Amino acid sequence: MVASWQLAALMLSSSFAVAFGKTNEVTQVSLFCPKEGGGTAPNTQIDSQASGLLMSRGDTMLTKQSFASKLDKQTLEEEGDATVSGANQTVLTGQSQPPSTQRPLKCANESTTRSSNTNANTHEDAFDKVVRACLVAARPQQCLMSQIMTDAAPFYLADYDFGGSEARKYRWERPDGNRLVPLQRHGALPLRNGSVIHVQTSALEDFRKHVLPRVRVRVVLIVGMSRIAMNQYFKRFANVRCLKEIVSNSWVVHVFMQNPELHHVDYTALPYGLFWRSIVYAASHLSTFSKLEKTETWYGSYVSYSAHRIWRPRWWLQFSGKHKTYEQHIKSTCTTLFVGTPGGDRPDTYRTWEAIACNALPVSNIKSSMYRQLYGDDMVYTETESDLRSLLKMFENRTAGDAAYHKPVRQVLLTSWWQWLVAKAVQKNKGSPLQTCEEH
Repeated sequence: MVASWQLAALMLSSSFAVAFGKTNEVTQVSLFCPKEGGGTAPNTQIDSQASGLLMSRGDTMLTKQSFASKLDKQTLEEEGDATVSGANQTVLTGQSQPPSTQRPLKCANESTTRSSNTNANTHEDAFDKVVRACLVAARPQQCLMSQIMTDAAPFYLADYDFGGSEARKYRWERPDGNRLVPLQRHGALPLRNGSVIHVQTSALEDFRKHVLPRVRVRVVLIVGMSRIAMNQYFKRFANVRCLKEIVSNSWVVHVFMQNPELHHVDYTALPYGLFWRSIVYAASHLSTFSKLEKTETWYGSYVSYSAHRIWRPRWWLQFSGKHKTYEQHIKSTCTTLFVGTPGGDRPDTYRTWEAIACNALPVSNIKSSMYRQLYGDDMVYTETESDLRSLLKMFENRTAGDAAYHKPVRQVLLTSWWQWLVAKAVQKNKGSPLQTCEEH
């Protein structure tokens, strides 16, 4: 006898095919990569008003045939699971984004193809290899900071620096021993064509006023900082006006920025990454726990509230888990399919990238309209309390959670990938999108 949850899922998988006008899609999962000047990708959101489970992941879609096959295969073991019914079910709806807002992923290959296997964690990918090699290096922290995306990553992606007080204060060192060439507010600029400049977020306005007017060569900017900038404490998107003027400058070919505030063809979101201070500690736990079997569907990591955490709504606190040690937190994250990662003093947070490093999908309240360019389909966007409640209700059925899960692309946590992308930005024409559909 067919379970009621299976019938509902099969009926709604048919709705998926009708909604997108596709009934005979191939079942191969592949990465979406827009062609130059066109192409859109569906936007994954939670619609708490609709009913049924509608699978839409943009570049990773389960078609009617493949989804039904997956359900049939699971029925043997999951026949007795609870059903998901009526308004308590969750719908993932598809909405288009312009080409310039797409997450910059390489075209499909062995290292980036997504998997829906919830226990396919035994394969060692490029991220695992970097972590393992750095942990036995002579200087593990320096190795990890230069090869894994952290909040200090802009320092390792640039050649020149403006306002980089953090690098001097914390004495960050590059493996090659070279220091970033400092740029001064006044005087000659030692820039060459294709220079990559790190601009600390707190110095962005100063750069616009005093340095940008003197730039006369093609440059790429890397904007970010570990600590929060003063103008970001109690104001959201505090740098939009400044950024618009910077990207409109003909000499600025492209801008990469942590915690993005803008959509523009010459602008790309940059991961905030893991916390640089505890990167060795995090890496050692990841090497231990990231291969463990996924035994839980949901982990509501512990969160607190304070006035300066303007991106964290108070309603999220009721879904917070118990306080754990960092080791326990990483273990729970690595053994769970979906992890709660609400915004904090900025939208992008360490715990989000800890989840991705653990092959878990982060669930956050941040707006998909802005942050899809960074996370793509590797985040579940629950922008309201009802969205999150609907999602958690769906997760009461483990089979539904398994079907909604896919492994995130951990490649975006490698500094080498962003170095490659920055090099592509240096070569591109102003006003044209980054072309990432090729091997490197």
